[in-house]
Amino acid sequence: MNTNIFKKEDILKLWETLHKEPLVSLYLDTDHKESDWEKKARITVKDLFKKLIEENSEDKDLVEKLKEYEEEILDYLDTAWRYLKNGTVFFIGSEHNHFEVIELPKKIMSEIYLWEKALVEPLVKYLDEFKKYLAVVMDTRRARVFLQYAWEIREIEDIIDNFWDKIKEKIARDWKDEKWVIARYINQLSEHIADLKEKIGFDEIVVFAPKKLENLIEKEVHRDFKKDLIKIIPGNFTKLNINDIKNKIIESL
Repeated sequence: MNTNIFKKEDILKLWETLHKEPLVSLYLDTDHKESDWEKKARITVKDLFKKLIEENSEDKDLVEKLKEYEEEILDYLDTAWRYLKNGTVFFIGSEHNHFEVIELPKKIMSEIYLWEKALVEPLVKYLDEFKKYLAVVMDTRRARVFLQYAWEIREIEDIIDNFWDKIKEKIARDWKDEKWVIARYINQLSEHIADLKEKIGFDEIVVFAPKKLENLIEKEVHRDFKKDLIKIIPGNFTKLNINDIKNKIIESL
């Protein structure tokens, strides 16, 4: 069994792989917002496989394999339901005990296919709908920059003190107050982050920062940063681990 995180390129490789025996592609709605979603997901799996078995009832060997696949997926749901995202895609076949699970952080339509290849078109369509978000998790002395795409997240930079120290050196003779210094820090930090767009590519920016910085951020960020900024989430999150950051980003969108 393979439950790796997939990139779009990996999914297209699945499409290119021919199987000697039919492969089941199952798209399953596992939206946690629905009441009794675990029970509904199991019923959906049974209903979809029942239809598939009826359509292939003359092929006894295939019917037996389909029943085995159904049990494997139900067993997986029994053990992994607490950790599933809102959409779950299964590719399962007897060749090399093929079993792939791909999780999506959004609701999908439940459907099932039987073919010699993994049917990936709906999955690629879902991926094309995802935007790339740049998450800036900051306070007055540190900024962590993350790139979030679909279920993937990676940390781009962890900036500690550098901007603050440089700004203090530049304005030492014109020192006014801490608020003024923080405003300059926010402006230069946001200009630096806006420059990352050409290097890494992103669609929109979400900022996580202490409540006291919210007005300063809205007022002082660089214009190129501002046009991509969609939301400021109040809170002190710079010390969170990367998985907690990922969950905060997904919850905010």
